[in-house]
Amino acid sequence: MHPSLRRLVAVTLIALVALGAAALATGRLAYYVTSGASMSPTYDAGDLVVVAPARSYATGDVVAYPTDDLVVLHRIVGGDATGFHTKGDDNQSVDPGRPTADEVTGRAVLHVPKVGSLLTSPLTRGLLAAAALSLLGALIVNPRRKPPPAPGTARPLGSTRTIWTGLVALDLLLLTAMGLAFAFAPRSVTGPAALTQTGTLGYHADVPPSDTYPTGHVATGDPVFLRLLDAVDVSFRYATDASPERVEGTARLDAALSTPDGWQTTLPLAEPAPLVDGSIALTATLDLADIGDLAGRVAAATGSGSGRVDVLVTASGEASLDGGDPVAHRTELALQLSPLALTLTGVEPSSTPEGPAVASTVPFSAARAIAAETGGVPGEVRMALVAALLLSVAGTALLWPASPRSGDSGDGDSRPSQAVDIQLPRTSAWVELADRAELEQLARNLGRPIVEGPGGWQGVATPDTWYWSRARSPHPGV
Repeated sequence: MHPSLRRLVAVTLIALVALGAAALATGRLAYYVTSGASMSPTYDAGDLVVVAPARSYATGDVVAYPTDDLVVLHRIVGGDATGFHTKGDDNQSVDPGRPTADEVTGRAVLHVPKVGSLLTSPLTRGLLAAAALSLLGALIVNPRRKPPPAPGTARPLGSTRTIWTGLVALDLLLLTAMGLAFAFAPRSVTGPAALTQTGTLGYHADVPPSDTYPTGHVATGDPVFLRLLDAVDVSFRYATDASPERVEGTARLDAALSTPDGWQTTLPLAEPAPLVDGSIALTATLDLADIGDLAGRVAAATGSGSGRVDVLVTASGEASLDGGDPVAHRTELALQLSPLALTLTGVEPSSTPEGPAVASTVPFSAARAIAAETGGVPGEVRMALVAALLLSVAGTALLWPASPRSGDSGDGDSRPSQAVDIQLPRTSAWVELADRAELEQLARNLGRPIVEGPGGWQGVATPDTWYWSRARSPHPGV
């Protein structure tokens, strides 16, 4: 490989590694190894997925967000920045959590199948690090012998090459240290999260078993056919992870009706009721026949109406923790009533102990869990290593030797790399030097090659003088 190309490749590789490490250390990028099959066929277990923060997130984006014990990598299917609805591509229901835009780690930007399972193995990491160092060493150090330049050509003194060689060694040392620092990075631990309140809202009904409803039970998410049912029960449950004696508040149920032409009204389903021991369960009947009759009367009176009624069932209220300021909670169940059936719209129901339902979770305060680091190499040290590597790489590139020193053969030997016949110049001045080391130093200073005669002597010639050592006769060539 040409030296210039070798230099470009080596410096580029080191710089890319350093920049990638900097991106990981600063949170500009993060990578995860997938497990399970919730995102199949998009991702399979053992795939490597790289995510990067974005200014905004939209429906269809695959995002990562932390939970209590793992990082979830699922697709946004609804919601907004105040709380996204996410779901695995292979899951039937949405996730119970509602991550906000601030809680999302980033959006998937790169997917490498099956590579993640390799990166989780310490042995594989070690082998990859060794291979990377070997490759960089091969690119930086050129093992080929270079022929000596023509007599009279100036050579660089050894000091620049010595500095450059030291920088190369420093590059490799810092790269190794940085790899170890990231291999033994601190693990993130999450401090106590803010206490939350959770509401689940759904509908259900019992019907005689039939081909339409083989189990004889209608649950949230099932279509409710009006020829078989004219009413369903709506159930709301409120709970909190705080101690029951610390929580007090109220909850109520309402149904907001609206039509495409703009008509709307609200029907109370359950009057406000107090929480008991930090929880409450409300049940009300949603009379579909009455809603249909009401919408029909409005359509007849106004001369409008499409036959469709949007029904938004809401469970709302307030709760306070330890007598503090009340915090509002609200859970919504979006339904659509047509002349044929009542159907759930917007989201897929989640699985709860009481059956399928729509869930929402609200913290009692704006306090958020703070991620801390424990063990391993601190982030400040990793960033310092990245900065030092970038500076060292820059110095290596600037001081890269343009040409080898006299007789450079890669092993410090100043003898010619090949035997050739030359015509010795005729001079009358002869200077004998004490030893071979003095002769080599003179050759470097003068920028001239060392020649060896058939009698075993060695010398350096200038236009006027021969400098020689280890002569077997009074004068070389005599």
